[in-house]
This record gives sequence, C-alpha cells and structure tokens, in this order.
Amino acid sequence: MGEFERPFWERGLKANAPIVLWREVGQVEMGRWRFEGEITVFLDFWPTPKVLVAMEPRGLDCPDGDGEVVFRLPSGEHTMECSLVENRCLETKSDRVVLRPKQEWVIGDENATVEFVGFGIPNFPPFHRDAEVIQLQAGPWLVSIVPAAGATETCNQLKRRGGYGVTAIGRIRRIDERPFDYEEVASLMDELQFFLSFVLGQWTGLLRPTGLDERDAVVWERGSMRFLDPGPKQDNWFASECANSLGSVFRGFHERWNDLDDREAVRYAINWYVRAKSRAAGVEGALVLSVAGLEMLTFWILVRLAGTHSDEEYGDKSFGLARKLRKMFEVVGLPTGRSEMGAFVEQFGWPDDKAGPAGLNAMRNDLMHARKALPSPVYKSGWWVAQWYLELCLLWAFEYQGNYLDRRNLDSPPVPVPWASRPTA
Repeated sequence: MGEFERPFWERGLKANAPIVLWREVGQVEMGRWRFEGEITVFLDFWPTPKVLVAMEPRGLDCPDGDGEVVFRLPSGEHTMECSLVENRCLETKSDRVVLRPKQEWVIGDENATVEFVGFGIPNFPPFHRDAEVIQLQAGPWLVSIVPAAGATETCNQLKRRGGYGVTAIGRIRRIDERPFDYEEVASLMDELQFFLSFVLGQWTGLLRPTGLDERDAVVWERGSMRFLDPGPKQDNWFASECANSLGSVFRGFHERWNDLDDREAVRYAINWYVRAKSRAAGVEGALVLSVAGLEMLTFWILVRLAGTHSDEEYGDKSFGLARKLRKMFEVVGLPTGRSEMGAFVEQFGWPDDKAGPAGLNAMRNDLMHARKALPSPVYKSGWWVAQWYLELCLLWAFEYQGNYLDRRNLDSPPVPVPWASRPTA
C-alpha cells in the first residue's frame, strides 16, 4: 500500500519546488513492455504547472516507448493512461521514466465523508499585518485562508524569479461541523477558483485539494492544477490592506454565483478580465479581451441587475456599444472624462464627455477590423482603463462598499469605491 505525503501546508516550500503527492511500488506498461519500480507522483511547476509520474524501473528490461503508456498502483487498483515525457532507461547513471497522466490525478475514496478540505493557493500576495486570517462564508460553508509556512520568503522569491509558489493555504468546513463528501463541496471549489482569480487578477485556485478526517488524516486528494498563471501578482484592484474586506466581496459574489444566469455572466467576465492580463495576450489582445468583457457586462447590468433597459431596447441597432458602455458607467457611477483616459484622449481628440466609452469602442474596432494601427502606448492606456472599468463594474455587481486599489494611482493607499455612499442594484 502506498502512502499519502503529508499536506504541503505543514512545511514551507520554495517557489517552483516540486510537491510530492504519492509514493508506491507499481507497474508501468508501455506497448509490449511491463516493469515494476517505485512510482512517485508529484506536482511540477517548471516551466508550467503539471502532474508528473516518475519511476526508477527494477531490472534491465526497459520500454521502447511504442504504444499506449499506462501506470498501475496496487492500492485501489488505480490505473491511469499517460503520455511519455522522459525516458532515461538506457543511460548508465540511473534508469528513469517520467510520465504525464492524461486525466486528473485522484487517489483515495471521494465517497467517504471528511471534516475539512485543505488546499494551497499559489501566488497569493503577502498578508497585511491586520489580517491574520481571511474568512469567507457561503451558505453552509466557511472558508478560512491563512499565510502558508514560509510565505514571506516565497513571495520574495516570486518577485525575484517569477514562477509559482504556495503562499497561502485554505480550509473548507461546514458551519454546522457536519461531515461531507467530495460531491457536496465540488461546486464551492469551482466557485472559489473564479473568486480567487478575480482577487488576484490572474488564474489561481485550489492546489492539491485534500479531504481530511477529524484527526486530520488524509482521506482523499486531487492533483488539481487547472489554470495557473505565474507570479508575482500583477497590479489590480486588490491590495493586502483590503484583505479584511474580502468576506464582503465574497458575499456578493456568492449571491450572484448562486443564480445560474448571473453565474454565466460572472464566469465569462472574470475569464476575459483574467485572460486580458496574461502576458501571452499582448497589449492589443488584452485590450480586445477587456472590451469584450465590458460588452458582455452591459447586458447583465443594464437589463438584469439595474433594469434600466428592456431586451428590446438593448437590442435596438441604434444602441451601439459606445452608448451601452456610457449608460453602464452612468448606472455604476464611474466617470468617463479625460483624466481616466490619459494619452489616449489626446491621440484621438475626443471631447471629455465621450472619451471613455467612445474611445474604447473605437480602439476595439480599429484592432478587430485591421484599421490604422496606433502606437502601443496608446493601446496600453486604453487597456489599463478598460481593466479599471471592468473590475469596478464587477465589484459594483457584487454590491461591494469597501476600499479598493485605484489603478489610476497605484502609489496611493486604497480608496472607497465610487458608489460607496449610495445603494447598488
């Protein structure tokens, strides 16, 4: 029988360091070859996050790499199809085979009930001195988030070298302390991935979620990687000084998430918001994705949340994107003048009262329809402001009334959201 490695939150881990999940003597089949050896399943972060299976075969019979690759573990008759990543069987120093599972790594009994689910959070920023524990409540669930062991050093490593590091850990339990199984908590785990990604402005989530019993013994675990963006965290609305307000943001987020129609809007908006911050998108692609997120929010906010427009009014051909954006910003209470658009307004010469919505619409159209290209700094200015609008519209939809980091002045402390003194929808 193999053994669970103790949860990684019990010890500090360096940035980009592999995390061992499981060790056991098992079998690997590659084409017509079959051999045994000690199998180690681990999370590897370099150059991108993935679950890998490493084995040092016993004996001299080594695979030729042809055909399907499968590894088997005696415990629970665990079998998983893999792809071959590395084969060093013919090297003189050490025999080694590295495989990559083609489906999510799951071990243990997910039908068994647990008291808690523990998980790591990659690339979470340092905690503020006034926030030792972040608590999020969603229906019957309570989520507690604390700094991981060695989080300060890991954050410093991420600043110097980038990559991935577990800087915070979370624990989910029911408020009534009733045991639960994986199926009961799966939806909440999906919800937390989107919420935490919105907080960081980049893909993060629940790393290696692990079900624990009343003695903190491991019952099951999943080698979840999903989407993860490298650190360190990029600038966005969240600052460590706002950590105590995350519970308030999550309450509004959870209310929207519980409505299936609202959930789709939230998922798409956060998806585009986060993807627009990806280094792979480029500034032009980031601008297009940000405006796409804003366009999708116009229907959700104007028709569903605020009710200022009917479906027919929204669909009128004369109600173009620039007008939709302007109306949405008016509902939310966001300014649209020259001070919000910077160099972008001067380049186009639009009046102050039309700079924001009209400018974003025109820049998006120029890029989508291959019109005259503008210097990259102009697109960067438009993207920066589009992200500002996008994150504030989402915070408004979550009925948040606290402080946020205004990306127009990142050197200043967090300030109240623009609508803090008046009610939201």
